[in-house]
Amino acid sequence: MNSTSSLRQVSREAVRDRIVEVGLGLFAEHGFERTTVEEIARAVGTSERTFFRYFATKDEVVLLPYEHAYAQMLTLLGERPLEEDVWETLTVVCAHSIRALLMGPYETGGVQRLQRIIGDSPVLLAAYLRQFDRLQERLTDALVQRQERRAPGREADRVVARALVGASFAHLHAVVSAARSAEDVARADERFAALMQDLRPRSLPAGS
Repeated sequence: MNSTSSLRQVSREAVRDRIVEVGLGLFAEHGFERTTVEEIARAVGTSERTFFRYFATKDEVVLLPYEHAYAQMLTLLGERPLEEDVWETLTVVCAHSIRALLMGPYETGGVQRLQRIIGDSPVLLAAYLRQFDRLQERLTDALVQRQERRAPGREADRVVARALVGASFAHLHAVVSAARSAEDVARADERFAALMQDLRPRSLPAGS
């Protein structure tokens, strides 16, 4: 990528992040359903046409921070040592996601604000749950592939892998939802790791 392309990408990301920042503020103040794309574009100082260059729907404005965190989870999962047991892998990957959500570029609004916006809109909540389920399926696929690479010729149990992913996500959601102060945020990944250790399954899949 040359310098011109790099600057263009930085500018594009800055506009996208500004749309998210302004959009979240309007959603929090007026409600998701009552806020229009036209109002977001006007507040940003751009046009609806520009808005739709970055986002296909209003849903994507709210879900982008989660999409970023989830993409990082999948990338990190692929980088973990193959010999690492599955629960430790999920602990590291989910702890990283917690840091991305609570300490990322949208921390000024806070993940609590995101969750309130989502919870107040049945349409948005449905989109969020679909996104959440898709990620768990993708993580399950990745874990199954890892287990089968570790134990060639042995078919991994997808049901068990999905249950482990679901359990780790329940822990993640509990810790993120409870992070209401600066101290909570600073210690969230540490608290999550301790919770995962305390609730570690008594047995894990063979070869994991």
